Amino acid sequence: MKEYILRRKKQALSDSEIAAVIERGSYAVLSLCGEEGMPYGVPLNYVFDDGCFYFHCGKRGHKLELIAENARASLTIVDRDTVIPSRFATDFISVIAFGRVEVIEDDAEKYRSIRLLADRFGIDDDHAKEEEIHSTFNALTMLRFRPEKISGKMAKALLDRRAELF
Repeated sequence: MKEYILRRKKQALSDSEIAAVIERGSYAVLSLCGEEGMPYGVPLNYVFDDGCFYFHCGKRGHKLELIAENARASLTIVDRDTVIPSRFATDFISVIAFGRVEVIEDDAEKYRSIRLLADRFGIDDDHAKEEEIHSTFNALTMLRFRPEKISGKMAKALLDRRAELF
């Protein structure tokens, strides 16, 4: 993978700041290589565990067709997005990851990844989570995004508030 260099290095997020953005985020945009070179981006909920992002989808669909053709993808998380009209600017914090998406085939790993999502976004009732997982297990596909590179950036105007933001 080609290495791109951030021109404004002071605005780069540290590894711990990237981790904070990933933890705080509730959704990301998965961007895939689409048909005839047309990009395809789709927002989705995710959970991050052991260096990978996990998300779910149905058994069929455009996303799965594209992944089968080309597993390369990027994943973007926007942590902050405040438009400042008087400055003609946006105060932003975001993370982007590049890597590959794969379908989880192993049932034990599929269950584990569904449970991770349910723990992150579900109600605080283990019995209800188990019922939901078992009732939807066969209808779901779980995907794993293995990032090869992750970087983050923040708006220049936020640099003096870095400590309070992280």
